[in-house]
Amino acid sequence: MADNLEESKDYSRKEFFYLWREYIKRGEGFKLFCQLMNDLRKSPKENHFTVYCRVEKKFMSLAKDKREKKEFYNECYIMLVAWESFGDVYNLPFEEWWAKNPILSQKYSVIDIADRYERTPDRYFPNVLKLAECEEEGDIRKLFDHMSHDPVYMYLAVPIFGNTNMKEISEQISAIREKRQSDLMAQAYDLYMIKKYQEPSGRVRFDELKRYLEVYDMKKQGLKMSAIAEHYNKDPRDVYELRKLYTDLKKAKQIIDNAILGYFPNQPKNKEIFLKITDLFPKLPNTQ
Repeated sequence: MADNLEESKDYSRKEFFYLWREYIKRGEGFKLFCQLMNDLRKSPKENHFTVYCRVEKKFMSLAKDKREKKEFYNECYIMLVAWESFGDVYNLPFEEWWAKNPILSQKYSVIDIADRYERTPDRYFPNVLKLAECEEEGDIRKLFDHMSHDPVYMYLAVPIFGNTNMKEISEQISAIREKRQSDLMAQAYDLYMIKKYQEPSGRVRFDELKRYLEVYDMKKQGLKMSAIAEHYNKDPRDVYELRKLYTDLKKAKQIIDNAILGYFPNQPKNKEIFLKITDLFPKLPNTQ
């Protein structure tokens, strides 16, 4: 099925991410964020999260009240994640970013936590190795609680020896995994974090996406809608055609926001999950 979908596309994966990056470029807030990430860096080798803390402080200083501070805090974090994934879209050439695309290389794999020296690129993997170092009962309980509610990994005791064969073990793991996938927190994490920065499995109207952005750019350049209509060989007096162009402009603005949030072209439709876990996971983007 996936192969058939791939063959039916009129664009490549590289072209898809190029357009995604172009939409992100139009984000005014992201432009300021990237500028500050460059201006507030004290040395080329400085840890980017240290620089981010300065950027966040700068954003907070622009807020007029507590409500704005909360909004700026959330937006600043969202832009950090976009910056980590897409880089400085204004100064980092696409080809250079594509050559070491961190999005395409993201993969969650099975990890043997008994190997104390094993490293994983997964930044969400908790430091469960501290379990062996915990001395206080409270610490152990806290860590076990974290492990039992981890939204990405599940921790199991799998027998090394005995009469249980691999087929039985696989069936048991599959059943436990399926049960954990129904957990609200796991669903929210999958929807709003793991599925971020992924190419959608359904049909994407690629030419339409390019047209939306083109209309947006022409409008930003100061062109009137009538002139934009003439650009597409449409009657500038035709109300229907002008209305379609305004719709294209509106869609472009929404997709720009989505692109920075980590979804392109559309956000996930199942917002009910997000609304239920907002208090549990405040770092998720506010999609209301």
